Amino acid sequence: MYPYRGGARYSSHAESASTALDTVVDPTEGWFLRHSPHAHEVRPSRRRPVTFVPSVYVWPHVRVNCDAPWPLAVIYPPEDVRADARADPVPSRLPRALRALGEPTRLQLLRVISERPRSTEELAHLVGLSAAGTSKSLGLLADAGLVCRRRDGYYVLYELAPDGLADVSTELAAYVGGASPDATYETMAEATGGRA
Repeated sequence: MYPYRGGARYSSHAESASTALDTVVDPTEGWFLRHSPHAHEVRPSRRRPVTFVPSVYVWPHVRVNCDAPWPLAVIYPPEDVRADARADPVPSRLPRALRALGEPTRLQLLRVISERPRSTEELAHLVGLSAAGTSKSLGLLADAGLVCRRRDGYYVLYELAPDGLADVSTELAAYVGGASPDATYETMAEATGGRA
């Protein structure tokens, strides 16, 4: 336990340090506790005061310097670093779509499907895969919402999903740039500094 004394002067800094998982602060009683395998109690005094130091380099931890001859110090991540670290969750569809797009043969499939709807057998011939390999790739593209299947008599035809690629592009720009998923292209370009 690393208790501190000094009332309000230390409490605001110690409270900032308390957001780390391994640190507990009680400003009314004048102490804070940091769980550590390096366990001993430290009592600050006028001769050995506690210095609270905000640092971006310790995120997500709180560090306590308590060994002589070094000054007694608590190093903690500042509030703005902690706020930036609270990541927005990745839209659930986005990783699946990017994995589907991340393979050259599947990109070739999308290109030739964009010309007109095509059957698995035709697509297999056009991209140089077996029917089974083509079917597997088409299944990944369909699961990602990038292509649609429709039956035409004996054949199953694949065509681009309406807005499938546009939706992925919008979601990616919104997630990376911080814009809302339904933002317009101009709004996303502003949010990403013209990189949308």
